[in-house]
Amino acid sequence: DPHTAAVLGIEEIYALVDDLIASHGDWLPAWLHR
Repeated sequence: DPHTAAVLGIEEIYALVDDLIASHGDWLPAWLHR
């Protein structure tokens, strides 16, 4: 996302994605949890 990249650094983006997966990982397909 260009807006995210303009506002956050790469480490912050990785942390954001990690938090999103931790919070909403149950919504992801089962094959991603392997």
